[in-house]
Amino acid sequence: MFSSYGIDDLDWNNEEVVKKNFTENPFVDSNNLDHLMEEIGENFGWQLVDNQEKLKESLNSGSVCLGATPYKKIQEERAGGTSPIGHAFAVLSLGDCFGITQSTSNILLNPYPLDSLYPKINPEVGNFRFWIHNV
Repeated sequence: MFSSYGIDDLDWNNEEVVKKNFTENPFVDSNNLDHLMEEIGENFGWQLVDNQEKLKESLNSGSVCLGATPYKKIQEERAGGTSPIGHAFAVLSLGDCFGITQSTSNILLNPYPLDSLYPKINPEVGNFRFWIHNV
């Protein structure tokens, strides 16, 4: 049966409430994508990538990549009393550059050089975590 439970019904600043709700009503959003990947991603072929060269190689060989705010950062923000705003996005290979697309920022497709330090295409900067899946 469907429920009318929605995003406004959750105290997003309370880590225990969020965890309990996720157990009872699983969902994926930009605040918990990294956590979901940590928990079950490898079971479905997802791998964490921690450097830009590996990201480039994987994308050029046909892998799919999702970037996300680290779940640890989300937990720290909640513990500090702030409401976290995570980000999730897709990273693409455009041959001679990377591209990202992100619906929450209305980014249709932004290109970046392969050696860019922009956090959303460079795992080594550390602001985001990158999960690849070979297709």
